[in-house]
Amino acid sequence: MKWRNRLAWAAPVGLALVVVCSGCFMLFAFAITARGELTASALGSDWRVWQLQQKNTNGLGVSQTSGSASDAGPACRRTRVWLITWRPRLQVETSVYDDCGASDSHRDTESTETGQILRG
Repeated sequence: MKWRNRLAWAAPVGLALVVVCSGCFMLFAFAITARGELTASALGSDWRVWQLQQKNTNGLGVSQTSGSASDAGPACRRTRVWLITWRPRLQVETSVYDDCGASDSHRDTESTETGQILRG
């Protein structure tokens, strides 16, 4: 009997969550299409999401930049970049680099990974 009562309120709550999440995704898709990129500060980091549209490549780019103080030198900014492409094949590239007061032309690439999820 208790499971019927739980099911009676869980189904409408679940449906409401699906509708809200779908609406949020639609707003996100519309905003990224209209502006080409979105930026926000959240969770102590600066976030940027942008479209990747080239002749043979479609996808999204996501970057997260956070600052950290260094005892030995200037403050550093660590940036993580994810490039998610779905054309010509589904692929995720990840790179991380630190910018510790150096000029923009000198960035130390800490790591780069490419993961091919699905080949088309």
